[in-house]
Amino acid sequence: MKIVRIPVVSLLLLLLISSFSHAADPATQKWWRGNIHGHSFHSDGNHFPEMVAKNYKDLGYQFISITDHNCLQDKPRHRPVNKVPASAVTTCKEAFGDIPTTEDGKNYILRTLPEIKKLVEEPGKFLLVSGQEINKKQYDKQIHANFLGGIAPLEPPKGDSAYNAFEKIIEVTQKQMEGSEKPSFLMLNHPYWPKYDIPAEWIASLLGFKHFEMLNISRGCKSTGDATHPSLERCWDAINVIRMVKHKAPPIFATATDDCHRYLPEDDKNRLPGRGWICVKSDTLSQDALLTAMDRGDYYTSNGVELTCVAYSPKEKTLRVVAKPMEGAKMWIEFVGTLKKDIKEDEPLLKWNLGDRPATKFSEKIGQVLKKVDGNEATYKLTGDELYVRAVVRSDQPTRLKVPDTPPNKTAWTQPFGWRK
Repeated sequence: MKIVRIPVVSLLLLLLISSFSHAADPATQKWWRGNIHGHSFHSDGNHFPEMVAKNYKDLGYQFISITDHNCLQDKPRHRPVNKVPASAVTTCKEAFGDIPTTEDGKNYILRTLPEIKKLVEEPGKFLLVSGQEINKKQYDKQIHANFLGGIAPLEPPKGDSAYNAFEKIIEVTQKQMEGSEKPSFLMLNHPYWPKYDIPAEWIASLLGFKHFEMLNISRGCKSTGDATHPSLERCWDAINVIRMVKHKAPPIFATATDDCHRYLPEDDKNRLPGRGWICVKSDTLSQDALLTAMDRGDYYTSNGVELTCVAYSPKEKTLRVVAKPMEGAKMWIEFVGTLKKDIKEDEPLLKWNLGDRPATKFSEKIGQVLKKVDGNEATYKLTGDELYVRAVVRSDQPTRLKVPDTPPNKTAWTQPFGWRK
């Protein structure tokens, strides 16, 4: 057998090219739209899990994770017949035929994840990703996190404090995946729900969370903040400055979700699926491929704007973003970042008012708009002065569904770039 020797320089070049595949030509980028937070009859949603999946599939999503509270769809739970709305039964039977019941006819038997997959999945078109929401109220705060790709259900661990409860979630999820070659995904959920429970400083210090729910587009999650609490988008920048400057750690990635519980025809249409999502860049539509891409931040967040290209070139130090034009809409792109010269490590980045749920204050120089371009495509060249840069594609077109305290117009957010050494 002839052995082909590749020069070290050539090998390094190949590795460099492959490691920055996110800078590929826009025509080759594959984006998969998905929702990673939602509920079914397995917990407090109001529809059968197969119908939850069908709702999203009909909207053109390519994947979802049904993240019921403290459980996977791992066993055939029962739902009393007299507690299931008639419209849920009708729509499910129309789509999938008879619904299994117990022998006495008093309970519907909920399908498990493998059974649901057989009903709704299509290779290369639609996928169900395993997941659960780990949650429990502790020390008068709501402790919620989504864990995707886990191999068994997890009970919410008891913490010595509310902050420590999140640390315990990091510990138990990491322990479960020890020795497994499978990827997983851990996200801190809706930090402002219901009473501005989780401060930005906590999120910044909980380094085991690589992702947080910047936009939970459901009622009561307060994503846009109020007069004394900055929006979670602004907090995102503060979190990343603290992580990068104080903890010498990578930035956190931000998601958008529906956290959907309502799916029925008679429900308020603004509580139905299709409010917020992520789009993941991956060559294939599989659980392993998606979770691997998500773990490294290869996704963008949206409530209506579709991006066709997000390309960062480490060599040129440029971030290029292209959005799909929207008929009749004005669009513009903001490049948001924080400059190194505006941050001093020995100065406090955040100040807290007294009280159990303090308001957040931080410098306007954190997360400032470094460049604004009208239109649907733009490029930003980093100078080396930036801690990071992220792009926001904004528009004047209202979102399809209306939810209080969430961004009113269609927007898309990229993850931070330019921070990797």
